[in-house]
Amino acid sequence: MLEVKQLSCGYEKRIIVNGVNFSVKSGEIYGIIGPNGCGKTTLLRALSKILPPVNGKIIYDGKDLIDIKYSGFAKIAAVVSADPYFEGITVEEYVLMGRIPHRDRLQFFDSDNDIKIAEESMVKTDVLCFRDRQMQELSSGERQRVFLAKALAQKPKILFLDEPTSHLDIGHQIELLELLKQLNKETKLTIVIILHDLNLSGSYCDKILLMKDGKVYSEGNVDEVLTYQNIEAVYNTVVIVEKNSITNRPHIFPVPKSCIAK
Repeated sequence: MLEVKQLSCGYEKRIIVNGVNFSVKSGEIYGIIGPNGCGKTTLLRALSKILPPVNGKIIYDGKDLIDIKYSGFAKIAAVVSADPYFEGITVEEYVLMGRIPHRDRLQFFDSDNDIKIAEESMVKTDVLCFRDRQMQELSSGERQRVFLAKALAQKPKILFLDEPTSHLDIGHQIELLELLKQLNKETKLTIVIILHDLNLSGSYCDKILLMKDGKVYSEGNVDEVLTYQNIEAVYNTVVIVEKNSITNRPHIFPVPKSCIAK
């Protein structure tokens, strides 16, 4: 689905992501983790055609991203960003914006098919019940589900999410990630997601890319990446990593400095 070769990108003359290589298989949930400022969001912007590469290539299904037009890319990929603008618009109007890439050149109104697909997306994300409410009236958890509904209305093959759980309590975090897992299982949707919470990434991702200083520090299955050696080296903090007795996946316990013998 996605192959990244020696990718470097940044802003003006400053390179943020430098020489990154990895690949994402169709149907995977692929997590990107790392400390603040390591280049996660910059990498995601390059993958989603927002930021042009300085060097290297991004390949989708064998085709170079540079050769894919924006209109065509919007039919392949959808992006759920951290803080999208949504003032003065209803939930249904916002979700229907996801159908814009599929409109004919002279189509100025939503077709019956557009409305049907938008409704299906709202049903999947459990937001149809407040389709007529203003976006600014919703809670953070409700808005995140609406953002996802809009992305699903695009009918993408791959979904990019930039820290979708960052403003949610633990209950809403689990609710959103369970929904993503369900969509991934039912529709084989490929998901690339930036997460801050290492335990959530270990619980829900098939593979993980760990970044440090704009480069790949470790990449692979969760057991290979979420080791105490990797985490301590990248985050500069002491942790204990043990197996979750229920999921059999790694669980990270931070160790307070006050508890470490001098």
